[in-house]
Amino acid sequence: MSKRKTVTLEAVEAAPSPDELAEIARLADEAEAKAKAELEEILDGIARNIVGKLTTRMGTRKAKENQWLESFRLYLGSLSTYNVVTGEHPFGTAEDKTLSHKPETNIVRVKCETAIAQTMAYQFAAGDKNWRLMPPESYEFDDEDIAAIQQMSGPQGPPMSPEEVMNVKIDLMEKEMDTHLEASSYGTENRKAGWDRVVLGTGILKGPTNATRLRKTYKKLKTGTGKTIRVPSLVEESVPRVYRVNPWYFFPDDTVTDIADAEDTIEVHPMSKTQLRDLLKNPGYMKDQIAKCLIETPRQYVNSPFNDPAYLTQGVNLLKDRYLVMEYHGPMSKADLDNIGKEPLIESPDDTYFVEVWVCNDHVIRVEFSNLEGCYRCPYVVSTWEPDPATIFGFGVPMLVRDQQRVVNETFKMLLDNAGISAGPQVIVDTTLIKPAEGGLECTPWKVWYANEYGADVSNAIKFFMPDNAFEGLSALFTMSMQLADNESSIPNLALNMASPTGGADSATGMAIMQQSASSPLFYKSEQWDDQITKPLIEMLYDWEMQYNQKDEIKGPYDIDVKTTTSALQSALNQQKLEKLSMEIAQGSPIGEWFEMDMLAQYRIMDMHLPYKGLVKTPQKMAQERANRPPPPPDPALLKAQADMARIDVDKQRLQLDAQKIQLEANQKHNEAQMTYDLGLKTDATRNTEAQASVLKAQFDFKARVAELAQADEQHREKLAAQLDMNNMSEQTKRFIAGSEIALRANDQKLTARELTLKAKIGTGI
Repeated sequence: MSKRKTVTLEAVEAAPSPDELAEIARLADEAEAKAKAELEEILDGIARNIVGKLTTRMGTRKAKENQWLESFRLYLGSLSTYNVVTGEHPFGTAEDKTLSHKPETNIVRVKCETAIAQTMAYQFAAGDKNWRLMPPESYEFDDEDIAAIQQMSGPQGPPMSPEEVMNVKIDLMEKEMDTHLEASSYGTENRKAGWDRVVLGTGILKGPTNATRLRKTYKKLKTGTGKTIRVPSLVEESVPRVYRVNPWYFFPDDTVTDIADAEDTIEVHPMSKTQLRDLLKNPGYMKDQIAKCLIETPRQYVNSPFNDPAYLTQGVNLLKDRYLVMEYHGPMSKADLDNIGKEPLIESPDDTYFVEVWVCNDHVIRVEFSNLEGCYRCPYVVSTWEPDPATIFGFGVPMLVRDQQRVVNETFKMLLDNAGISAGPQVIVDTTLIKPAEGGLECTPWKVWYANEYGADVSNAIKFFMPDNAFEGLSALFTMSMQLADNESSIPNLALNMASPTGGADSATGMAIMQQSASSPLFYKSEQWDDQITKPLIEMLYDWEMQYNQKDEIKGPYDIDVKTTTSALQSALNQQKLEKLSMEIAQGSPIGEWFEMDMLAQYRIMDMHLPYKGLVKTPQKMAQERANRPPPPPDPALLKAQADMARIDVDKQRLQLDAQKIQLEANQKHNEAQMTYDLGLKTDATRNTEAQASVLKAQFDFKARVAELAQADEQHREKLAAQLDMNNMSEQTKRFIAGSEIALRANDQKLTARELTLKAKIGTGI
């Protein structure tokens, strides 16, 4: 071996010879190889540490995974392989006990579906947006922010107040966040995690991670002939991605019970060779390390639980020839980061940084800092249905009702067995008296039996009896088991309108109270989802927008409100009150004087939570339209009312003229009656004088006649005297009757005058 030469800087600067240049290149290659070997050793150490943690956590999580398998079996019921039946033997065979399966009734699945439907309905009743941004209690904007928003709203408009600027910025940020969540199928991923939470007891979502999305655009180009064409092209966009994490592939720190306290997490991604090869296109991954993995066969881990759920139905290995890529999130010291050439962008008080490390086949294929700078926590959010005091993972609905599911199944089987036994008679055969000529002891038509003893009485050789039917008792046990399942799961069938309410539900109020009581536990579970999933996830997305989004006009200090369940309930109550108030005001209630109708309409619209923005006009636009609105056409009802008023005035004037006419006619008739009366009085006086004259003349004639007849016979005189008395009486009678008739006519004239007076008064309305 030749002796190495020592090359100094001065010698190189002087005049390096070819041998010296070769030595420098060799030393550089050795240094590079040594550095690469040291880097690989460091990366291999990191990979071994992560793989060791995964293996350890796999071993300590076996009990929970067994619970998950049992939950799957309970949820699937007769759909799983352990209860497979065939058309030829629907209830199994006596020879093969493994196939002896009787019908079952599944109460677990309907409980799970009810819980999933109700809790997700509380979350996404008005669409896939279950959050909103709100201004903080105190905030301020600089002149640059105000000018930018003013320019967007229109430079010619009136100056905007800080409140208006805040509302515009909040609206812009909400639109941006909502767009990114929609791109990640946020609602769909939530519903998947909601299913995991109910069935397995744990729902997991991963916070926003940097992802690249290819968006198709069309560029306008001119051809040689001057024709315009549009050529499609793909543009890469950096967007946040939010997705559901399968609990079977998630291995967090197993020393804590809250994900917020977890020191680190490991997520497993089963990938085919094609999927792993696609990572070569991503600049964030180490191409040489991935190349090493591709030339190796996928490594399987001992006691791997990842394919266990698939064996419940088909019994196939879905992970065959798949690479199990591990994604690690946890702390790493600054010294290790320096060794692998990673320079942190921000300072840490303890020289520890949260990093993201990907490992495949014991090779590190990616090392990056945490997606969100300054966020010293794992980017996962977890919500449990029923918490487990020993682990992050909880208990699902199937585990809460598994005992009652077993009782229901066994009771149902007893019901079927008893129904089959009691459906027909049982047979007693005395084989000492008879035996079948052929075949067994079954009783079939035209079967031949042999007597065992000649002359024996075979009438009692075969007897029949009916077993007791226990349907009522078993049905009561079945019903009790169903009720206990309701109590233990806190999900009564009434929550899904599957049972008829009894007792206090005789009225609408009673029914409403029962419905509220039935849905209260699920309402509480939805509130837990708000606290454990939605709020921390939206906070992560807000941090991502503030850090990575290039639109500065959307950024600002905002508060996040995710009280979706309580807001939904309060909104429904407020909507009922506002509708009742609006109806009362529309009916003319005096309470309407106390309300601003524009504000009342705005609050009603706000509580509706309409899913489409831009549907409702802003107050400013409404005021502007009112100011520019032409005067409304005359109201037909108002015109009709005015015409009616004019007609009433005319009718009133006509009535007044009619009254005056009646008064004049009454006065005229009264005068005429008075003149007739006076004339009658004068006529009566004349007639009275004439009567008196007639009486005097008659008396004079009588006396003259008496004197002439005085000389007549005395007898004739007496006769004449009697006749005279009779004539006198007749004249007095006639005179009395004449006076009475005159008095009666006077009274009639007075009555007529009074009647005319009364008619005149009535006609004038006095």
